[in-house]
Amino acid sequence: MNKAKRITSWLGMLLMVVSLVFITRQLMTQELDFSMLTSLWRISGIGILVVVTALILLGAAINYRAWVHDVSGVESSLPLTLTVYLSSNLYKYIPGSVLYLLGRQRLAIENETLKHSQVALATLWEGIFAIVAAAVVALFCASGYITAAIDNLETPRMALITILLGGIVLLLLTAYLFRRHIARFFRKLTENKQTITITTFLKRMSFALGMVFLWGVVFLLIMLLLGHPSTPRFIFTIIGLYLFSWLAGFMIPGIPGGLGVREAALLFFMGGIADESILLPALIIHRLNIVLGDVLAYLIAVGYARYEKTNKNIAM
Repeated sequence: MNKAKRITSWLGMLLMVVSLVFITRQLMTQELDFSMLTSLWRISGIGILVVVTALILLGAAINYRAWVHDVSGVESSLPLTLTVYLSSNLYKYIPGSVLYLLGRQRLAIENETLKHSQVALATLWEGIFAIVAAAVVALFCASGYITAAIDNLETPRMALITILLGGIVLLLLTAYLFRRHIARFFRKLTENKQTITITTFLKRMSFALGMVFLWGVVFLLIMLLLGHPSTPRFIFTIIGLYLFSWLAGFMIPGIPGGLGVREAALLFFMGGIADESILLPALIIHRLNIVLGDVLAYLIAVGYARYEKTNKNIAM
């Protein structure tokens, strides 16, 4: 098990390095202009997007609490769920991208009526719905533009093909190395399955669709804040291509927060559609926005938990 984890982690890190080298090369070929950030309204707009990102994450934490209830019938404490979910969300930046999954198990430790397998099942359903929702929205918004984006690409294709093939090989290798553990994991999950109604599934899918769409909107707004011209077709295309890139960074294991892979995929898909003089700064600002949004959401969760604890102590 430890050997398999090390192999997966090292391969993921290698793929991340290849992606970062590709991105660095692209940055070096461009004269990046951040002078547009001297505008107060643009800085304010980016700050607002950080807050929006944090609010989306808080909504995701509340939705995860609902998932836990759906699969277990247990009503988890809201302050605890927010704190655990958003603190473990920060663990995704640690190489290996596994600790954030393990971090959620604190819910089962803090709540004796919850089983670890039930927390894992809620995490599994949340991830599946996010992947399906991102694929649906991406295909709806940009399915007609993927071929055009590849044909118009003026960047070195060999590096991009290497990244994509490396990701596929890594996924297959991970599934093979962990085949026994995956089978054991699913057996445990089926022991704790709950009856979930169609209405519940529709609610969770509606949230997932809205959440991934907002992720795309946040990236789009960064592009527009930096001065990229837009048309209705461009707006939907960018949202769709962003979600294709998000899927690439989300689904490849062993990469901290999809770092490098998501940005490389964005360059791959948007290179022939978006103005690279704006796209490259947007990638940097967007990554910063994600990190700051993660931190802000966690701080809000901690503040809310302390506020609730203080009120409870006063009431007693």
